[in-house]
Amino acid sequence: MENEGMSKSQITLILGLVSLVVCCIPCVGSTLYMIAAVATFVFGFLAHSEAGQTGADTTMAKVGMGLALLPILAFVVFIALYICGIGGIVVLDNL
Repeated sequence: MENEGMSKSQITLILGLVSLVVCCIPCVGSTLYMIAAVATFVFGFLAHSEAGQTGADTTMAKVGMGLALLPILAFVVFIALYICGIGGIVVLDNL
């Protein structure tokens, strides 16, 4: 039987790339990349569990989930730098 559609691993990889690209769009990317990242992780875990049962390759699912994780980590780093920067300005202002 031929595979007529895309596999869950391919969908995971595409959604990972979409979340990485969408996070670079100002104003729109701040919320859409989280939605894309959650969808990527859902499809990635489904693809990983399905591939584990059938013995298929899970590389594309893992790469897609890794790509979806990059914008989330960048967001956390930017927030930490912003908090430290604001904290530093307040401390210097009070000296």
